[in-house]
Amino acid sequence: MNHEEIITKPSKFDKSFFINKIYSTWVFPLYYKGLKNEIQMQDLTKCSTSDDTKILCDELEKNWQQELRKKNPSFALATIKSFKKHMLFSFILFLFEECFLRNVQPLMLAKVIDFFARPSEDQYLWACLNAAGVVGASFFYILCHHPACYGSVRCAIKVRVAWCTLMYKKALRLHNSAFKKTTVGQILNLMSNDVSRFDEFCIIASYMIAAPIQTIIGMYICYLYIGYYCFIGLVILLLFIPFNSFNGRIFLKVRTKVAALSDTRIRIVSEIIKGMRVIKMYAWEDHFSKLISESRRREMIQIRNATFLRAMNISISLVAGRIILFSMFITYVLQGHFLNADKVFVVMTIVNTLRHTMTWLFPNSIALLSELSVSCKRVQTFLELDEIEQQSIAYHKTNVPSKNNEPAISIKQMNAIWTKGLEPPSLNGLSLDVKKGELIAVIGSVGAGKSTFLMSLMNEIQITTGTIELNGRIAYASQEPWSYNGSLRDNVLFGKPYNGKKYHACIDVCAMKRDLKQLQYGDRTLVGERGVTLSGGQKARLTLARALYNDADIYLLDDPLSAVDAEVANHIFEKCISYYLRSKTVILVTHQMQFIRKASRILVLHEGRQMAFGSFDEIINSGIDLVTLIQRTEKEQVDKKLSGTQRQDSETQNRVRTDSMTSRYSTATNIVHELNRAESCVDIAPNEQVIADEEKTKGSISSKIYWEYIRAGSGPILMTSMILSSIISQILFHYTDVWLSNWTNREDIATTNDTDNDLIDSDDIHPVETNNVIIYTTLVVTQFLGMIIRSATFFAMCIFASINLHNRIFYCLMRSPISFFDTVPTGRILNRFTKDMGIVDEQLPLAAYDLNLIIAQVIGTCVVVALSQWYLIFPAIIMIIFILIVRAAYIRTARDLKRYEAIARSPLFNHMTVTLNGLATIRAFDVSQIFTDQYYRYQNDHTATYFVCYSSSRFLGICMDIICIGYIVIVATSLMAFYHGIQSGTAGLAFTMALGLTGMTQWGVRQSAEVENQMTSVERIIEYSTLKPEASLKSDYKFPINWPQNGQVIFDHVYLTYDGSSAPVLKDLCLEICGGEKIGIVGRTGAGKSSILTALFRMVEIDGKITIDGVNCRDIGLHELRSKMSIIPQEPVAFIGALRKNLDPFDERNDEEIWDALEKVQLKNVVNEMSGKLEYQLSEGGGNLSVGQRQLICLARALLRRNKILVLDEATANVDHHTDDLIQKTIRNNFEDCTVITIAHRLNTIIDSDRILVLDAGRVSQFDTPCNLIQDLQGIFYNLIQQTGPQMAEKLKAMAAATKR
Repeated sequence: MNHEEIITKPSKFDKSFFINKIYSTWVFPLYYKGLKNEIQMQDLTKCSTSDDTKILCDELEKNWQQELRKKNPSFALATIKSFKKHMLFSFILFLFEECFLRNVQPLMLAKVIDFFARPSEDQYLWACLNAAGVVGASFFYILCHHPACYGSVRCAIKVRVAWCTLMYKKALRLHNSAFKKTTVGQILNLMSNDVSRFDEFCIIASYMIAAPIQTIIGMYICYLYIGYYCFIGLVILLLFIPFNSFNGRIFLKVRTKVAALSDTRIRIVSEIIKGMRVIKMYAWEDHFSKLISESRRREMIQIRNATFLRAMNISISLVAGRIILFSMFITYVLQGHFLNADKVFVVMTIVNTLRHTMTWLFPNSIALLSELSVSCKRVQTFLELDEIEQQSIAYHKTNVPSKNNEPAISIKQMNAIWTKGLEPPSLNGLSLDVKKGELIAVIGSVGAGKSTFLMSLMNEIQITTGTIELNGRIAYASQEPWSYNGSLRDNVLFGKPYNGKKYHACIDVCAMKRDLKQLQYGDRTLVGERGVTLSGGQKARLTLARALYNDADIYLLDDPLSAVDAEVANHIFEKCISYYLRSKTVILVTHQMQFIRKASRILVLHEGRQMAFGSFDEIINSGIDLVTLIQRTEKEQVDKKLSGTQRQDSETQNRVRTDSMTSRYSTATNIVHELNRAESCVDIAPNEQVIADEEKTKGSISSKIYWEYIRAGSGPILMTSMILSSIISQILFHYTDVWLSNWTNREDIATTNDTDNDLIDSDDIHPVETNNVIIYTTLVVTQFLGMIIRSATFFAMCIFASINLHNRIFYCLMRSPISFFDTVPTGRILNRFTKDMGIVDEQLPLAAYDLNLIIAQVIGTCVVVALSQWYLIFPAIIMIIFILIVRAAYIRTARDLKRYEAIARSPLFNHMTVTLNGLATIRAFDVSQIFTDQYYRYQNDHTATYFVCYSSSRFLGICMDIICIGYIVIVATSLMAFYHGIQSGTAGLAFTMALGLTGMTQWGVRQSAEVENQMTSVERIIEYSTLKPEASLKSDYKFPINWPQNGQVIFDHVYLTYDGSSAPVLKDLCLEICGGEKIGIVGRTGAGKSSILTALFRMVEIDGKITIDGVNCRDIGLHELRSKMSIIPQEPVAFIGALRKNLDPFDERNDEEIWDALEKVQLKNVVNEMSGKLEYQLSEGGGNLSVGQRQLICLARALLRRNKILVLDEATANVDHHTDDLIQKTIRNNFEDCTVITIAHRLNTIIDSDRILVLDAGRVSQFDTPCNLIQDLQGIFYNLIQQTGPQMAEKLKAMAAATKR
């Protein structure tokens, strides 16, 4: 568990000078290295010590604890107290640059333009100084802006890290009752989405104050030049604020709908992926394809609305400045004033600045503050949830176990409850003493309080009255096995140092030696997501081994024997519980009678009350029949489950077996001998398995990917329209400025002779002025329309691309072989439909359109500037070349850094999820601090990668701005050096356009990098659209009507090899199953039982031949084969949607037939009580049905399909005996003339079969009638029967003999 930091080099940031820090030049060596080679993780350095997770969290936690002492604590105030000093530096810089530099620059520009209007040698030096001031203002602006942004982001990082860490530490202390008010998903959402609000807010927070001040100063300057006409523009400017807010509210509503519809689609896709094996076996691909198509269609309607709303908003935003200028200038001219160049370009510069700050940054800062306030309250609500308290429990956590004369556990009149005040006590009036070394069996029906009793011993639930005292350390093996993504060995050690002898002993007594030999990497095998690489029995034994290795005094074992077969259960009880833990105190929850009899004492619970506590003989003598008690209460619980619709937590099946009464120490001699050999017997693979990474293409995105995206989104007409609209609208955009400058040039010439009069009688306005007004109006209107058409065509192309790419990837996914879903993690597949598809749907279009606009704007600006002096096109070309060089260096570096940032981010959320899922285990083993320290390491690694990512981006911005400043210097120098013949309007336009490059260019380069980064999602989607499909679903084979008529199945020299493996699982399988025959299949773990099912349904293609009623399965389509067989799987699968669709998705049966099937499986009354009856909506995974109900749904499906072949894959392994009996009875009554193939662990399930197939290592070991098989005393089948215990073995032999009669 104790993983090291992935970044080990000392912080380079801490060693840098202050200037290097604020201007991010400390990342330059990374740029240089990125040009030569691919950057490796070891090239990165640790985060700054001032950003250390523990330091930041401790500071916030200290202030939060102070707030908690108040009557009305405020988490926001605690945050401000902790980090206020970090924001002050940035705020001062933002205020200076926006309120002073931005407003003084137009004043100096006016002096320069005035010189061009009235050239004079006397004023030349003064004009040059002002031109230098214009350039200098831009230079000082970037000198202030980048450090200000740097400071803001540093502050945001500190707050985000502190918030997340504080929430993680809180999660480790959460009381179980808190999970009624929150969920794992909600906590992760707080740590990702809510906390990220601060990142966005810090950058623009200063504009809440700076923007209004800047507006007041800017409007005053405008007033000096055009008088009160500036207030017309101010009114329109202010109207844009509520207009943007209104648009924002509409967009939020649409976005909320999109989010809900996306969640629905993703939930369906998730269910499809998880249930893909069953979907393929049922041949239901078409039904789910239609389901997704309809869900996607509804989603895309809202995405289209959101996209076009965004297009309209962008168009209006782009021309907002033109509209404001138009309203002021037209009014000004119509009132008889001349439109001079200095007035036009001073006002234009100020309005362009205010348009951005007042209509975008200011309202966004207010909106983000509001969102942040909500997020802050949500985090505070989480931090105020109930925590675990020590209550009345006294722990003596020492290495010295309790003395023989004192109890290991002492409970006095203890009442316990999950949620105080909301429910009756879960445990009521328990009193008992447990001596050191005793084995206590805890029994009771489902819901009796067995697991709750263990939780009370670990202080996981509220103790309302009474006391619990424990002497010694605790180890816990949970009923639902818990593991984290690490090696099998790491999961056993659980943070403890490795001790070879003890480790191998634990492996041996938990019956894991054989498993480790079968695993390719031995104990270095990765356990994977939720232990998915292990079987249920292996996960249960792994959990038990972890408890043993912890070397505690008291062991709490929550039903560890139910998930394993009889042989393994017997091994674990004798070697592990009876011998290895003989000196320890063991509390064992179990249902298996052969083990209950061997317990020192038995605690019988019923509805949370202590029904009895004593030895087996004492309880029997008291008149309590333990066997009858368990069977009766079990049946009552099953009836209760079948009469309700809410899912109940069900125990694993109760196995009623008895064994010879042997002492707990009877096998000690043999076990000691075997344990001494354990270490040498365990086969540990020398190499360690590593998590397989996704394939990543190196270098830039291929041009083929861009072309595929464009092709997916547009035909020739749409593409042509998009290109033409982009060119025409951009020409109109710049021509309007050029025409306006020409207008001012004419006005300046007209007023040259009369410098004291810029006002004429409005009644005597020259016709030329009227024409100018009309032309200007026409240009502004057509420019607006052009932008709308440009936006609409571009976003339409993106929408079509999204639709087509999604359809393509989903179709290919549904046609992929099951081996793909077995080898690729579910999360990785889902990532294509969640994150990648979300980027293609919403983020990529916006970034690509932004890039489209900026590229056109930069080219247009260079052309317009060159109109003043043609040779200025050369420095523009040089500038673009430099920009492309820096961009190339940045892209190569940023690509690697972003990948490492993503790599460092994933463990944070995985660690949180794993922690929340295993809280009880973590706290029982007292490893909370180990997990916290691990979180610190993960968070520090992410902080380091995130900050270097941001710093490289900021360094890019500085480089871009310096290049642009160099270009502005050349433009200004050229204009001032060769001013003769240049008119004021032309000079003003050249200056204004050149000044606009700063900021815009760096944003364009960042957006180009962002587009390339987001195109990776397109690449990943296209990658999945090339997956190799299964065989055809349909064929031209002409097989008989109503095939198969008999259900005869012949395996002819069948070999089956799974993908990625060289050794076959089924080896030369030859057998014949007659039509209508009932066949049972048994064998040890790994014998190949389920592989027969895989071969039969063609889930994996075989070597050899399988024929059904004379038809070779390979000659027909997959749907034609699979639709003719029915299956009841081990894990019952139900899908979200109507109950009817879960039974008959293609509407092939009428209501009467469906009700008849439900009646046969005893679900008719249950469904009648449901709201909507057959239209009752099942939740995700059928979560609102019990396990038994879902299994009966699967049986009803088989009844409705009416196929001649039925396969049961351990269908009753996870249900109680009552449901098992019901399923077997229904099958006997309704599939009498069908071929039934049953794979089972429970021998009583298949003992009455016509014949039983016994597999061993993929070969047929035995295949005969049950009666004949039990005569073979050396056979595997006879040995399996003997493992069930003497009484059950005799019962099974009697049943087998009965089949002969």
